[in-house]
Amino acid sequence: QVATCGIKISVDLQNTAAHILQFLQIVTNEKSVMFPKDPSVYNHRIDRYFKFLELIAIYHHGYGNREGDINLDMQIVPPLEIEWVWFTHVIRPAKYHAYCNQRFGFIIDHNIDNFFKGLENKNLLDQTLQLYRDEYKEELIDGGIFEPDEIKYLETCDLYQDKEWYPKLANLPVYQNPEFLKESYQGYIQFMENIKLEGFKHGPIITIDLYWHSHQQRPLLYISDCMHNFNEIIYHMPIGSVGNWIDFPTL
Repeated sequence: QVATCGIKISVDLQNTAAHILQFLQIVTNEKSVMFPKDPSVYNHRIDRYFKFLELIAIYHHGYGNREGDINLDMQIVPPLEIEWVWFTHVIRPAKYHAYCNQRFGFIIDHNIDNFFKGLENKNLLDQTLQLYRDEYKEELIDGGIFEPDEIKYLETCDLYQDKEWYPKLANLPVYQNPEFLKESYQGYIQFMENIKLEGFKHGPIITIDLYWHSHQQRPLLYISDCMHNFNEIIYHMPIGSVGNWIDFPTL
């Protein structure tokens, strides 16, 4: 936990930022799987993502009168395709919070570290896949032939938009410079301090924004920190591409 000039940060931003860059590199390396030309794949992938969130709601929170199924020791880890959808969703906190509260009545927490746990321990991922299979009688990972369909859910995750620009960030030269990343971390703290002193006026530069995204990877901690620091949630919405970067809060 970091506190600078009264700014509380409860997330290990530097470790999370490193994981984000590592994750985006994996996404980029699996381009043929992650960015299929058939838009129906995105629709079905997001359908499964919503069920994956429900799985967590059931087994960690007893959602749907399933209190008897609560098992907080059960680690439910996302495969790559699901983590990519989840990742794009949580960096749009207004949309993520609204979806979770409307669907479940509470916010499902997220931690990108859980994706890497599944990557490092195949048994954990296999356990999640079997749990999903038992609950929904279908596979969590992409499979099968889908009927052609138009892109849906753009208002929820903007997955189709993000595929065009976000993975490119992992290879930006500035992200390969540890000193620059350290300066960007301090820049994010300053960005938060400026919001506290002057209110939100405009989004940060792309490198500082990496740490804003890192903060939002833990939705519950981000909410807690915002309420502590500002008495309100600072909503973030990424729009743009490399070389044309705009960030503004969702009102």
